Amino acid sequence: MIRAGRLVLLSLVFAACAATTGGTASPASPTPIPSPSSTAPTAPPATGEPASPAPLGPSDVATLLANQLAADGQLASVRAGYWSNGADQFLADAFLESYPPQIPAERLRLEGEMPAEVLAGLESTAGRPGFAFVAWGWVEVTGIFHAERGPVAPSLEIRAAALTP
Repeated sequence: MIRAGRLVLLSLVFAACAATTGGTASPASPTPIPSPSSTAPTAPPATGEPASPAPLGPSDVATLLANQLAADGQLASVRAGYWSNGADQFLADAFLESYPPQIPAERLRLEGEMPAEVLAGLESTAGRPGFAFVAWGWVEVTGIFHAERGPVAPSLEIRAAALTP
């Protein structure tokens, strides 16, 4: 008797499913997959130079770090404060009030060399007795963004940079 009751219940469930799927209880037919030639984007006419993708941004450090998984491996442009002690260099959205300025914990490590013309336009402690070397100023840096990977902090590989007002 219990088996017959389960069979009736199972029949009712199938009937309800059939009613909500358009009257058939059979599995849905597979959706055809378009051929690669029908979905491939058309390439622009060749001009002799490869097109470079437009960078993400310009952004600030906090926005880029908040969206780092989506930005990982992408060309990104960041407007921020540049700070370097000669060995390490970072971008940050603000400087801490001190002389020389310090940078907050939320910062983006830079990889590569900052162009000489940008370094020449920065403020620094060079030639000031009693101060360790620090250079700082406002810049826009474009480069390849690398998201945080475990103990490795997020970074931006410098491709281009300029001073900003």
